[in-house]
Amino acid sequence: TLKDTYTLRLHKIFKYADRTIQKSLANFLFTQDKLASSIIEQYIYKNRKRIKIKKIHYKLEELIEKGEFFDLGKILKEINRSYFDNQIETRITWGVRRSSSGARSINLGYYIPEDNLIVITPNLDRIFVPRYVITNLLYHEMLHIKIKSKKIGKRTIFHTKEFKISEKEFEFYNEAVKWEKKNIKRILR
Repeated sequence: TLKDTYTLRLHKIFKYADRTIQKSLANFLFTQDKLASSIIEQYIYKNRKRIKIKKIHYKLEELIEKGEFFDLGKILKEINRSYFDNQIETRITWGVRRSSSGARSINLGYYIPEDNLIVITPNLDRIFVPRYVITNLLYHEMLHIKIKSKKIGKRTIFHTKEFKISEKEFEFYNEAVKWEKKNIKRILR
């Protein structure tokens, strides 16, 4: 009998995975086996066309910096001055509000290099969200501009060791991370 029970959610790319890939996934999950990792990476690379990436391109006139509770443009300027000596040149906008009923996860923000644009989910433009959470998120996305990703084989590492160290330099980093973990269900609504 099993003492522990695990629930695992996999990306739909694994829907048609054969027994070898399934065994490699299990092996990697429990032992972090490098051979299993390599087999999984090869499978993903060969099947990458099954991953549909929705790209939204924002036109300049569509950018919305001012929300109901937070002005992203103002916060961006403050962070740029305080942490980056005004060296970061980028644009920012609130993203498109999506129906989140039944959602289990959410992307709070992301950087689009092709558009030089930071996009923040409007789910955070609410009265109960502390300003330091928004500020921490913008700082994180601005680090993606300052600290370039690294290619290791076929993998791209966005959160390098340097990135992770720099991320913790934000004044309210620990508080923001704790708040996000505690309130993720409220953000999803």
